[in-house]
Amino acid sequence: MAWMKAKKAAEYAGVSLDVFEEFIKDGLRYAQPRKLRLFRASDIDAFMERYMIDRSGQATKIAGDILASMNMTQ
Repeated sequence: MAWMKAKKAAEYAGVSLDVFEEFIKDGLRYAQPRKLRLFRASDIDAFMERYMIDRSGQATKIAGDILASMNMTQ
């Protein structure tokens, strides 16, 4: 498991350092020995997975919610 400083971690995530700082504010995990912030690729991947959008699944869930509210499900 390799650790990265913020600049390399932002590059790994494919975003600017400013956007990466927003990820940190939104709960991206990191280790902080002394004043150094270190990030793992696995934590960045897990953070990004929380924001995955599945458009087809989203439509299915919405349809299911509507049918459930109309009491039309089995």
